[in-house]
Amino acid sequence: MKLHKEANYYLGVNFLKAPIYSNEELKKIIGVDLTELRHLWIFSSKNYFKEAVEKLIHNGVKIDFEKANKVKGEWNEIRSI
Repeated sequence: MKLHKEANYYLGVNFLKAPIYSNEELKKIIGVDLTELRHLWIFSSKNYFKEAVEKLIHNGVKIDFEKANKVKGEWNEIRSI
C-alpha cells in the first residue's frame, strides 16, 4: 500500500492527497511517522489520538506523539482498581 494511503487509513480521513515517499516526509507533514501513527491508532480508545487528528484536520496542528499518546484519565482509574 502506498504510504499516503496507509496514513490516511490510520487517520480515518483522506487528508493526504499527494504521494509520500518516506517516513521523514510524512513526519514533516503530520508530525509523526507511520510507526508512531499506527501505535496511536491501535490505542486510540485509550489516548488522545482522535483529538489530535481533529486538530490536524481543522487547524493544521501537527500531531505531537507525546501529547496524543497520553492515557486518558478514565483508563488510569480503571487500572488502579
